[in-house]
Amino acid sequence: MTQPLFSGQNSVAKDAMTTFRGSSQNAARRRKRSLGLVFSTVSSLLALGGPSSALAAEKQVAIFEPKVEGGSLGEIERQALDKALAEAVKEMGYSPISKRDLDDVLQGEKAGKCESAECQVRVARLLDAGYVLRYKISLSSDVIETPAKSVPAKKEKEKEKEPEKEKTKGKGKGKEAKESKDAKEALEAQAQVQAQAQVQAPPVPTGPVANWKFQASLFNVTLAATAESAQNQPSECPQCSSAQAAQNIAELAKKLLIADKSQARGTIELTTTPGEVSVILDGVELVQKTPEGQPLVIKTFTGKHTLKLRKTDYWLEDQKVSVSDGGPTSLKLQLKPGEPPKEVVYVPTEVVQRPAWRIGLGIVGIAVGAALVGYGGLVASVDGQAVLQDGKEDFTRVYDTKTKGIAFIVPGAAFLIGGVVLLALPGEKKKTSDGKSLASAIQNVSVGTVGSGTGLVVQGRF
Repeated sequence: MTQPLFSGQNSVAKDAMTTFRGSSQNAARRRKRSLGLVFSTVSSLLALGGPSSALAAEKQVAIFEPKVEGGSLGEIERQALDKALAEAVKEMGYSPISKRDLDDVLQGEKAGKCESAECQVRVARLLDAGYVLRYKISLSSDVIETPAKSVPAKKEKEKEKEPEKEKTKGKGKGKEAKESKDAKEALEAQAQVQAQAQVQAPPVPTGPVANWKFQASLFNVTLAATAESAQNQPSECPQCSSAQAAQNIAELAKKLLIADKSQARGTIELTTTPGEVSVILDGVELVQKTPEGQPLVIKTFTGKHTLKLRKTDYWLEDQKVSVSDGGPTSLKLQLKPGEPPKEVVYVPTEVVQRPAWRIGLGIVGIAVGAALVGYGGLVASVDGQAVLQDGKEDFTRVYDTKTKGIAFIVPGAAFLIGGVVLLALPGEKKKTSDGKSLASAIQNVSVGTVGSGTGLVVQGRF
């Protein structure tokens, strides 16, 4: 039986192939394990990066320009306030939004000064900021500081001439001349550095002091609410410079951040029928809408809040809700179809009063009639009484004034009734823009002695 040619070599080749295949399989397994490890590592990093980036966004603070009342601030004062606030925010572990980024968004949104709360919340959301710090300044006088004049450096031409003079003097003087030249050049270089430092040094502000009053609030964009102890908090700095006032507002900002963190939190689980309803919490619209058939979890501060629900062709009255930290506050609200009822108020377009002559005659008639009736009653009251003679009563004679009293009372009553009738007659009626009839305004007429406790009051539409 013949053996194959190169049998030894063939067996060696088979062994080599077997070894190669085994090593290839092991390498493939190792590659799979490596890829799995890399994938799991990347997944872990992404999982960790999501919350950390969200947390970083929540820690950013957007500081808006203050509203100044009672005086004016210069650019140096504003820079001092901005710097102090930024350092205070950083010291508390937060990150202030740069003024450049804030100005870019304001310019892109064409928001101008952006002084309203709605505008500032919208801009803060665009910047992924978790907080809005807004404050107001009241000054007793203008505080505009002027920078101190900087010391000018020596002219470059004079500096260039001095080395040239040293070169001409130093020729042929040997090693000592060279050393003295080097020493002079070193002194000149040092003087040049000092002069440049004086030119580039920031100006030192010098200016007046004033009474500063601050009022600041810290709005939590994530919770869409403001902690009660972080809202409209005041601070005063009497007779302070801009540096002292900046330190004062910085301390106030720290207190607001501490108050925000110390305020207890709670949740509202809001379910609406129908869904996709816009929710406005304490005047600020939330980003999320209520999902269909599921509750919307709203995180906010504990305490009393106002909820407004808005959806086209649906309405519901504003809801008052109290949130506690003991557990979620569940609300299931059903909106009503249609438009909310509107209160109809009729505003008169024109009021036409009675003629002035009738009003005047009526008042005169009432006054004259009241006077005649009063006098006639006084005369009639002495009827049948003894006649006074030299201050003594003469009982042999009595007064007969009944007829005279009636003579005054009857025409007085006529005048009185006539005046009342003139004022009581209805005036001309007009139609308003809504088609409703309009009577003239109510007017009062009073007759009588002030403080006497008696008189006549007539009230009606004239």
